[in-house]
Amino acid sequence: MQRLRFSLVVENYGIGIPNSERGLVFQPGYRGQRARDEVPVGAGIGLSEAQKIMTWHGGHVRLESRLLHGDESSGAYLTQVELVFPYRFSGREEFR
Repeated sequence: MQRLRFSLVVENYGIGIPNSERGLVFQPGYRGQRARDEVPVGAGIGLSEAQKIMTWHGGHVRLESRLLHGDESSGAYLTQVELVFPYRFSGREEFR
């Protein structure tokens, strides 16, 4: 059986996730400092729940947040979250 994968990528241009907070964003309830300061809503559960779901299904979450301009505390970022899904291919499937 051949193993393939497919992924879903979500991009956001905004406050981003500084390097100093990357290890924390998958903790339930965690919201970054800029999110707490600038965005009054949100519970901080999205990435932690996404990671749980992907792990249950044998996949994983990849996170990248790149500073586009400015400094880490006030700059603009491109943030990409990739959900990588495993797919088992037996060779009998037909793709259309």
